[in-house]
Amino acid sequence: MSLDADAGAALADAHADFLTDLTREAIRLARKDRLRTVDAEHVEQAVSRLGMGSSQSKAGSAFSTMGGLLAGAGLAGGYALAFTSGPHSTAEMVTTIALCILGFFLLAVGLTLTMVSKR
Repeated sequence: MSLDADAGAALADAHADFLTDLTREAIRLARKDRLRTVDAEHVEQAVSRLGMGSSQSKAGSAFSTMGGLLAGAGLAGGYALAFTSGPHSTAEMVTTIALCILGFFLLAVGLTLTMVSKR
């Protein structure tokens, strides 16, 4: 894979901007702890606060992923119920409603866990 000159310059600018933001956040965290030296812990905290670290909440990611899949399947079923002609079975309707409810519930749990872990 190669980068053209414009892509290389854009990548270098983004890299510099991220490092600047990371440095500022690490310094802010060290000052908050009333220290004059930035430790590795401050850098790691800054990375996670800027959203570039590994996910703090693996469970939150799993719930969000499964919720998105189930809610999507439920919405697809709802679309099929609404826009296709002909009779629809009770099982089809119940399955669609159950998938929507379960999917959106799991999405809510996943988002809540993700938000709580970032505090």
